[in-house]
Amino acid sequence: MKIKTLLLLSLALLATRTYGQDEANWNYTSRWQTRPCVGINLPITKFFKGSITDPLIAYSDHSYYLQFISATYFFSERWGIDFNFQGISSSEISNRHERYSKSLEQEYGNQYFVNASSGAEYETGSIGDIQRGFIGLIYRVEARRWFFYPKIGLGVTSLDTSWGRATLKQKNSNTVLIVEHSPGKAKTASDYFTIAPSLIFGYKLSKRIFIDVDITTSWFRTNTTYSQTTTNAADQENTPGPTYTYNRDIFTLSLATGLIIVIK
Repeated sequence: MKIKTLLLLSLALLATRTYGQDEANWNYTSRWQTRPCVGINLPITKFFKGSITDPLIAYSDHSYYLQFISATYFFSERWGIDFNFQGISSSEISNRHERYSKSLEQEYGNQYFVNASSGAEYETGSIGDIQRGFIGLIYRVEARRWFFYPKIGLGVTSLDTSWGRATLKQKNSNTVLIVEHSPGKAKTASDYFTIAPSLIFGYKLSKRIFIDVDITTSWFRTNTTYSQTTTNAADQENTPGPTYTYNRDIFTLSLATGLIIVIK
């Protein structure tokens, strides 16, 4: 009986040790990974300050994102190169034309009948109202089951800037004015250089599947300008209006969760 007990204990100890060694062998062995995830973006500094042209810019201070394209290649035990692409959406972006019409109504509705149009009303569905893509350097620290991947990414944040137009028919009068809002240099899209340091950490479910949490801060500086022109429809006389500038440092905190899938 004692011999059987000792044999069983020895086998159990051997199995435990072998299992532990197998787990330890997971560390620093992967070369290629992909990392799909979903997350939210929270403002540290805000893009908008209440201008009438705010809805013409396809951006939201609060948004969610889907990272559906990503690849990481570790060229050494600790260091690697990481690439990812994110599609960002928000309900505030999807109803931009309605919000623009409302802002015009609030501005001119007491004196005029307002008929608004904008580039936002002709938008079609896409992979995201905003797109962000990064390439950067990643470092890894791996324990038996836990891992930490600090990373610095450099990339681009791309968002649309639409034109806006309103026909104003003065109440109890035949006067008709046309108000136009145009982005600087007639741009329909803006690309902003972006820096994004982050920390990825999580738990290894198996040799090939990890669950992770991604904490990222990002920065970019805007340089969009909108000009306003008012035209009298009767004599085509133009009157320059105010200029709306968006020259700001935008800092964002992003929180995400997803999976790391070891390809090789």
